[in-house]
Amino acid sequence: MKTNQSLYLNMIIRLATISIFILITVYTCTAQIKYEKEYRLNQDDVPKIAIEFVDKLGFKKKIKWYKEEGLNNTSIEAKTKHLSKKYSVEFNPKGEIEDIEVKIKFKEIPAKVQQNISKYLNNNYQKNKICKTQIQLSGGPNSLIDAVLRQNFKNNAEVVTRYELVVKAKGYDKYQKFEFLFDDNGEMLSKAEILLKNTDNLEY
Repeated sequence: MKTNQSLYLNMIIRLATISIFILITVYTCTAQIKYEKEYRLNQDDVPKIAIEFVDKLGFKKKIKWYKEEGLNNTSIEAKTKHLSKKYSVEFNPKGEIEDIEVKIKFKEIPAKVQQNISKYLNNNYQKNKICKTQIQLSGGPNSLIDAVLRQNFKNNAEVVTRYELVVKAKGYDKYQKFEFLFDDNGEMLSKAEILLKNTDNLEY
């Protein structure tokens, strides 16, 4: 009798363990979490190739350098103001350009794209508030330099344009803050819940 009870108990424990493992695996595969920590860098610690790239963008105001650490990656960013816009130029640790982000107002996005983004948010959340909007530019180094110099962000075939939004949204029971990435048609590409973002001393 005791042997049967032990076997039954072991089976229950094994099933519970398997179930927990499956739940953790599914959550890990489907949930995206954004965790960042940023801190200042001296220019002497920045790869030369990144400094040379930024020098070609025609920025007139002071450049501040940061190192950004996420859950799975590390990057280097140059931040400044240019023509009344906040710029963030992101590089990989080797100093190779990844993308350029320009802070804009949501109403500056093309009307059709605005409609598609708003439709997605309204269909998926009870309430939502857009906290931050950035246009994200990626492509070859020369194409990105040309886009910034000419201020031609949306009509350059060699530059991929996306929109990054930070949104405070309410689902069924609570408010959460998310970072969304939409393509140039307003289709959602990715979503990550923001757990913590260190913004101390990140003034431009």
